Amino acid sequence: MTAIGIHLPQLVAAPSAEAAAEAVECAVAAERLGFAAVSVNDHVTYHGPWLDGPTLLAAAAARTTRIGLATTVLLPALRGAPVAAQTLTALRLLSGDRLIAGVGVGSHAEDHALCGVPFERRGAALEEAIAELRRRCPDGPPIWVASWGRALRRVARLGDGWVASALVNGPAEFGEQWRRLRQLLADEGRDADDFPNIVATLFYYVGDDAERVVSERLAPLLGKPAETVLAGSAVGSAADVRERIAAYAAAGAQRIHLWPAADPLEQLEALAEATALLEGATRA
Repeated sequence: MTAIGIHLPQLVAAPSAEAAAEAVECAVAAERLGFAAVSVNDHVTYHGPWLDGPTLLAAAAARTTRIGLATTVLLPALRGAPVAAQTLTALRLLSGDRLIAGVGVGSHAEDHALCGVPFERRGAALEEAIAELRRRCPDGPPIWVASWGRALRRVARLGDGWVASALVNGPAEFGEQWRRLRQLLADEGRDADDFPNIVATLFYYVGDDAERVVSERLAPLLGKPAETVLAGSAVGSAADVRERIAAYAAAGAQRIHLWPAADPLEQLEALAEATALLEGATRA
């Protein structure tokens, strides 16, 4: 069964109390609608305004009781591993052990510049941070390691699970990477059948005007060409969105987190209706 989760809306036209409140209400709605989890990711800056992920997740933990929580991903080397450990511990305690701690190197060079971490040593910095997190958080949460395909050996060596990105890799690419990772896990003496994965950052929009919404509203916030964002998104009719989800599931995705491209509360309702008909998937 493939579990369906929701990424909270962190990309906003402008930071505001209303935008932050809406993001938290999305977590409440996701739990009510039966989705498996909510997640956030991490930037210091980006191409546009950005709502802080761990802060939103803390608010979501306080407003929910059952739904899973995840960082997809946190940047512990930029935040500082001791500070990141404190954050993850607090989130774990606030949520009653509902947290998965996805971590990654980060892809935005300006984040590294602002935090004084050389972008060219981001891989080594992450590995050092993971070791520190494990020392400081011996009781969990599980640490899943992100890779978009070039650092799968790090995932096999250091991760309790794998975080992949739909924005970077389509279903076919994800499936090939999953096969490679399973072999690398076997090389490390680990059981690939017991190793979880998640496909994160699958932007979606259900509706006749989906392509326009993604092109005009989402792509500028991501700082990417509209055609690139559309190619990595699930957009169109409910059947179109289901087809994209099903393709990842068929390629081996165990969890898929979808990120509403706009109108998040309305789109959560639309996604709930769309996935209710998806064979082999669960929102609970």
